Amino acid sequence: MSEKVLLYCMGENNNKSRCSRKKEFIVNQAPEEWYCWQHEYQKYEHPFQLPIGFDYKLDGRLRYLAKRILDKMEDLSEIRDIIGLENIGFVRSYKEKKSQGRTVFAECKKVTGPERAIIPYKFLIIFYDPNIANLSDNQKKIVMYHELRHIGPRENIVPHDIEDFSDIIKEFGIDYLDLDKEVPDILADDYHREVV
Repeated sequence: MSEKVLLYCMGENNNKSRCSRKKEFIVNQAPEEWYCWQHEYQKYEHPFQLPIGFDYKLDGRLRYLAKRILDKMEDLSEIRDIIGLENIGFVRSYKEKKSQGRTVFAECKKVTGPERAIIPYKFLIIFYDPNIANLSDNQKKIVMYHELRHIGPRENIVPHDIEDFSDIIKEFGIDYLDLDKEVPDILADDYHREVV
C-alpha cells in the first residue's frame, strides 16, 4: 500500500484567510504546492506587481485563462513554446476604451522603448472591464484567444488579415461579440478547432 500525504490548498480567500480545502496524494506523486479548483488561478498570479492606485492591475485569472487556451489550441503552440506564458503580462483595466468610435474589448501590445526597463514582459494583453462586463464567459474565452493570436513567434504583433482574423469570423461569425450571441466553449473537452 502506497504511503499518502495530505496537502492543504495554497489558495487565499477574498478575506485574506487561507483556504481550508485539502486533498490526499500518494507521496511520490504529490505536487510541491496544491490549489483547489476555486483557487487554481492563483498559481498563475504574476510575480511582478504594478503600483497600487492605478486603474489597472495584473490579473492571475486572465493569465490562467490564457494558459488553458494555449494548452488547448494547437495553432498557438509557437506562442506557448517559443514566447512562453512567462513573457506575457495580463492586465485588467477598469477604464473603458474606444478606438475610432468602436468599443475595444481587449488589446495586445508589445512592450517597447523605455517601458522595457520597468515592465518584465515582452507583451501585455489588456482586458477593458467595463467593455467586457456583459460578455458571456465563452465570448471572453474567444476574446483571449483572439488577443493571443496577435503574438507572433518572432516577438512581433500579428495584424488582422481583415478587420478581424478571417478564420475566427468564419468559425464564430462576424457578430461573435454581440451580447445575445451564443458561441461555443472553446475550452470544452468536446470542442475541436480545425486549424485553417
